[in-house]
Amino acid sequence: MDFKNIKVLYISYDGIFDPVGQSQIIPYLRGLVKKGIDIFLISFEKANQKRKKSFFYNHLLVNKDIRWFPLIYHKKPIIPATLFDIFHGVLKGWILVKKNKIKTIHARGYIAGIIAWILKIFNNIKFIFDMRGFWPEEKVDSGAWTKKGLLYRLTKYLEEKYGIDYEQGTD
Repeated sequence: MDFKNIKVLYISYDGIFDPVGQSQIIPYLRGLVKKGIDIFLISFEKANQKRKKSFFYNHLLVNKDIRWFPLIYHKKPIIPATLFDIFHGVLKGWILVKKNKIKTIHARGYIAGIIAWILKIFNNIKFIFDMRGFWPEEKVDSGAWTKKGLLYRLTKYLEEKYGIDYEQGTD
């Protein structure tokens, strides 16, 4: 299959300096680049990682043809901070999609999925939702959420909108 001229916006709410970024996200994206896919990466980086950004960008991403657009991750207060991050992710994603004629968005995780879903709705592009585990159920099992709570119900609603069917897999 010819993957040339395919442009993908990959959105991760995890930063590339986080362990998951280094062990999973970057190797995965490098594999896509080797197949000829043009990658645009939005990640949300912790503020205390600024010193690493220049080195990481210059030595690990540019040489691998991944166009990286780091945004700052905001932690507290959790709901307003997350909404603020979603807004910035949608804004940056919108610019990248329009400027680069991107036709596919790949979101890793639920918050990134919200950003991608909004971009999909308003740009009529393909959306891949990459979930690593059953996050709402994990939050309930840990006691952090209840099944009747707002956050649990919201994430289950989003799963439905993303096309997740636990019986059939994803659409």
